[in-house]
Amino acid sequence: MIPSMTAIVVFLSGSTLATYALRKQVASLNRLIAEIEQSIAAIGRLVVAIQALRAIIKK
Repeated sequence: MIPSMTAIVVFLSGSTLATYALRKQVASLNRLIAEIEQSIAAIGRLVVAIQALRAIIKK
């Protein structure tokens, strides 16, 4: 009985660690996605600023 209980505890511990690692990876991926979204927004603002400068220069 004890070896089977040990196997169950080891399995559950491994599953818990795997779940924790996966959650950590998902959190890291979410941060990366947020940074990419911010970069895209900054590029969009830069494009608008360049278009405004071009309009000023053409006048």
